[in-house]
Amino acid sequence: MQLKKIKNLAIVWDQISWGGVDTYIAYLLNSNSFKNISITIYTNKNNQGIQRLKKLLKREIKIIEYNNIIQPHINSFLLKKIVFFFRPLLFLISFLRFKFIFAQKKYDILLAQCGGYGTIREEMAAILATNRDKIKINSMVIHHACTFPPPFMTLFVRFINFLLSKKLTSLISVSKATRESVFYKSNLLDSQLLHDVVIYNGVDTEIKETINNPIKRKKINVGLISRLEKYKGHEDLIWALKKIPEKELSHFNFIFIGGGTKDFVANLKELTKRLNLSEYVIFKGYVDKDIKEIVKDFDLVVSLTRTFEGFGLAIVESIMSNIPVITTKVGAIEEYLTKEYCEIIEPGSIDQIKESILDYHKNRANWINRSIKAKKYIEQNFSAEKMADEYKSHLEQKLNQN
Repeated sequence: MQLKKIKNLAIVWDQISWGGVDTYIAYLLNSNSFKNISITIYTNKNNQGIQRLKKLLKREIKIIEYNNIIQPHINSFLLKKIVFFFRPLLFLISFLRFKFIFAQKKYDILLAQCGGYGTIREEMAAILATNRDKIKINSMVIHHACTFPPPFMTLFVRFINFLLSKKLTSLISVSKATRESVFYKSNLLDSQLLHDVVIYNGVDTEIKETINNPIKRKKINVGLISRLEKYKGHEDLIWALKKIPEKELSHFNFIFIGGGTKDFVANLKELTKRLNLSEYVIFKGYVDKDIKEIVKDFDLVVSLTRTFEGFGLAIVESIMSNIPVITTKVGAIEEYLTKEYCEIIEPGSIDQIKESILDYHKNRANWINRSIKAKKYIEQNFSAEKMADEYKSHLEQKLNQN
């Protein structure tokens, strides 16, 4: 009996701002494992990551855009609150919309991409709307931590999770930490029949070596690459800089790459001004470049997330460019990284941030040697081709069991 191969695959990807999922999808679809598979992406019109994805893709795919019904773009604070309470009704409307969209479509696989799980989302409605005669396999990928739903919506979310546990063929988490958050904070994995697996993200291992020599620069460039949000630790870095003597601090530029809400960015800028750090902290905003192009201008990359990291693609891509890294001990980080490869500190520890930066300044050669060792480790264990091969093997296994 000849085994079935994936011929066509649909991806439902609902997202607002750019992020690591953009890069992950690009790596998956650009891989040799997926090059002969016809791909269609269904995504919301206000997904900021879709334009970035188009630039990263090396192949032709079909993109179909829809309006986000469950989380529509609304400026009015009052109207947002009103719409929030009507989400169960909006979920039903979204479900009916996807029923119509998929009525004439036929795919081997539907692969839903979920940035963070916990409340009701468009991709959940899409999965429930599929017909097994038209779409044989339904899988969902969860990239971030699961959260508890709002109290008044708990019963509805648990009901949707129950339906999903019966409808899904498999659940894929990008780390054990992500999988555990889903297990403990939702009832999605209560079903014994739902097959759940962990497939770690992978990165491009063909990145050209860019071993930077900070000694040749006028200043050492330190980058923090993430959306400017409170849990990402930008404030922790700013307060740590205040503790560094000016003699050492004068050797550095600290560059924030990423957008954020107008108020939060303004507050960060005001904090740097109040602490007399404006000449050392540079706010670049969102930079429309491949992350490999961004990190090559840095001598050190810091990731200071306070709460949870589903995987940390920016960290791994920095390592692949031979850039030393400081990261916090959150989420999946310690599943695949140790102090042998990068500096791992406690989240929110201003003193440890300060000491790590000073140690880098004092022992740069040691840090660069550690980053060279880390690059070899990532090449061997977390390549994009390895990730894509694991996805294809898993999905084709499900296809042949169907």
